[in-house]
Amino acid sequence: MTGILVDQADVYGLPMNVVLTRTHDRETLIIASNAGPADCILGGYRKRFRIECVFRALKSQGFKLEHTHMTLHVSLERLLCLLTLA
Repeated sequence: MTGILVDQADVYGLPMNVVLTRTHDRETLIIASNAGPADCILGGYRKRFRIECVFRALKSQGFKLEHTHMTLHVSLERLLCLLTLA
């Protein structure tokens, strides 16, 4: 990882670990977290961002899953599995 790692920085009076880096588009990305050491934060953020992209694709910017009005657990589970694979 290239960037700046700061352990135990004071962020609004709270101890946080901070990562400063750049995205592939050269935008500045700053992540502050108390969920682990600074060198582990970026990996966790990458996983979380992928999950957020899947939810965004299934909901507001893509399939619009909420408009299906499905309530049966089995049917909804099958639909989510198919959409996730797609």
